[in-house]
Amino acid sequence: MKRTLSLSALTLACCCAATAQVAYRMHDLGLVPGATTASTSGINNLNQLIFSGRYAYAWPSGIWAEVPRPVGYTGALGMSAINQQGFMTGFARTSGSTNANDRAALYDPINGTTIGLGLLPGGTRSNGFGLNDSNIVVGSARTSSTASSEAAALFDGTNVINLAANGFEPGNNSQARGINNAGVIVGFGRLSGQSYDQPLIFDGWGNATALGLLPDHLGGRLYDINNVGQAVGYTAMVTADTRRAVLYGAGNSTPVELERPASIDGSTIATHVNENGDAIGTGVVNGVEGRGLAWIDGTGYDLNLVTINPVPDFYIDTVSGINDSGYISGRIRNVAGDQFRAILLEPLPLIRGTITLSSYVGDPVARPVTFEISDGTNVLDAATVNLDGAGNYFFNSTVSPGAYDVFVKGSSWLRKRIGSVVVTLTGATVSTNLDYNGDLDNNNVIDSDDFDLLVGDFGGSGAGDVDGSGSTDSDDFDILIANFGLGGD
Repeated sequence: MKRTLSLSALTLACCCAATAQVAYRMHDLGLVPGATTASTSGINNLNQLIFSGRYAYAWPSGIWAEVPRPVGYTGALGMSAINQQGFMTGFARTSGSTNANDRAALYDPINGTTIGLGLLPGGTRSNGFGLNDSNIVVGSARTSSTASSEAAALFDGTNVINLAANGFEPGNNSQARGINNAGVIVGFGRLSGQSYDQPLIFDGWGNATALGLLPDHLGGRLYDINNVGQAVGYTAMVTADTRRAVLYGAGNSTPVELERPASIDGSTIATHVNENGDAIGTGVVNGVEGRGLAWIDGTGYDLNLVTINPVPDFYIDTVSGINDSGYISGRIRNVAGDQFRAILLEPLPLIRGTITLSSYVGDPVARPVTFEISDGTNVLDAATVNLDGAGNYFFNSTVSPGAYDVFVKGSSWLRKRIGSVVVTLTGATVSTNLDYNGDLDNNNVIDSDDFDLLVGDFGGSGAGDVDGSGSTDSDDFDILIANFGLGGD
């Protein structure tokens, strides 16, 4: 079968299989007609996104729907959170150009309507920051006209409940930022006697409990909670540059610091967490520049360094959501700081498994293995990897979900075909034995050329040492003779 390598194939090299490396393909979501900038504010498991605060966007279909203002409202509109049914919350401005007239709002995609969610008694402003799949919204609402009267609030469509009515330090703001399907509410504020914002769990009736902090830290905030009960945010010392992203396990009041990527020299904040416990947020470089971050399986990544198709002169400065399939919504910013584009980061499938090298007694790390993924005619992706000491490997592939032939070839083993490998959104496991050793010249045939190479190295420790024993001897000769004349797939 003739196989050709397509120009789109990506060759990746991996050095160690101990820790899997994530990778993403960036999709530029374009602009609203007439606009010069764009951003995203969240994503759900249907790959529905909030686009520039005023549009529902479905990927990959590219279908748009403008979020309408509530009846009688004439001001700005900004949605900031989306649930699994596509309902959104944020704010809608009754009139004018100042946020003094903002109201928490709920967008209903089924009926194509948006409603204002009201105010606390005596208040003049409210905002929605999070919602669950029952369309219960949490956010904040002022209790008077003063800026320092902002209180964490819950909006159930009929009532507005002050979540910070009891036991809070007067004259300080609080916010509820996330609510899961069990009704657990997270956010931040200052309880009586406290000088700094604390990461809080609200009970829904006006009271709250502060969670623990990292050692030597004085305060913090929570921004999101998943249905498992894992919550994310940050804790910090006095200054903003000491912020460290944290995750609280379900039912655990003690935080775990999320790993800071090596490229980040300043603060880190975790803002969203999916049902797998994977989180996203931001980090600071050089004291001022933001970078989009992700924590996958506990490892921290600067998303700019694991995106295979970065846009020249742009960088990922903000990410706004991560769904359970690992898709991440966000924004890129140009170096000059005057252009912004909405993006979606698509996780690339992870191919992993174990390769057993037959007729070999050496360290598998010393023998690279090449993988080719084919659609039956063309090689769509290729990767050369190093195994670990147990023969394990991984690499990220650029292929779309589907069934493929995977060809595996060790440096002196004949190539082997594994057919009908199903690659899903998350990847595939490909494990096999490489049975036939002795292809010294790596041309997929064991023949007289290989025999000549072995004879030329006999007594040495070079290419003829096919069994990895450290010397080219009669054992290597026996292996080659046993497989002489064979060709690979």
